[in-house]
Amino acid sequence: MLPLFMTKDGQKTRNKYIGKAGSKAFLEAVEMMKLRAKIESLKQVRHTLELALFDLIDEATKESE
Repeated sequence: MLPLFMTKDGQKTRNKYIGKAGSKAFLEAVEMMKLRAKIESLKQVRHTLELALFDLIDEATKESE
């Protein structure tokens, strides 16, 4: 479950306010989102390469039989 944050008026929210555009906190949050997107992309590439390797191994074993 996602963490809950308190708003200025005391209500609970799942979204954290990261500050005004251009502030240090805002720029750090943008950088973290950018890095997270890169990590997810690399995970997808790795998964695709693993599937391709399994297909190649499968085809090689079929040809050798």
